[in-house]
Amino acid sequence: MDNESQEMYLKIIYELQEQREVVRTSDIASLLKIAPASVTEMLEKLAAMGLLNHKPYSHPTLTKKGQFLAKKIVRKHRLLEKLLHDYMGLPMEKANIEACRLEHALSDGLDQRICILMNRPLHFPGKSAIPHCIKRETCQKCLSS
Repeated sequence: MDNESQEMYLKIIYELQEQREVVRTSDIASLLKIAPASVTEMLEKLAAMGLLNHKPYSHPTLTKKGQFLAKKIVRKHRLLEKLLHDYMGLPMEKANIEACRLEHALSDGLDQRICILMNRPLHFPGKSAIPHCIKRETCQKCLSS
């Protein structure tokens, strides 16, 4: 997926689903500070791409493909946030902002290297779990390095 905006939507939906069962359009709009109508438009686009299950007046849920992509983005964000805070000394707020900027450009190979550098962290203090490598063969490469 190339579009940073689409990636942000997937990440937000994934993280909201971690916190609660139902994700509402208004929750997404509030986090992105945009109009609910704009959110609905993007949800329809993501549904057409096969990344979401979404119908008018229903709550969006990630498809298997959407879940896969969202987990990759969340993993990269949380690894970067931990790296920037724990290893580079950035305050949490600044680490989060910078991780948001960098997560879209980080390759899968580099995220593996960051994971290894930090001894394969599972959690970030005060945050949710850092998702494992998505593909089994990726995990095996990560563990054998």
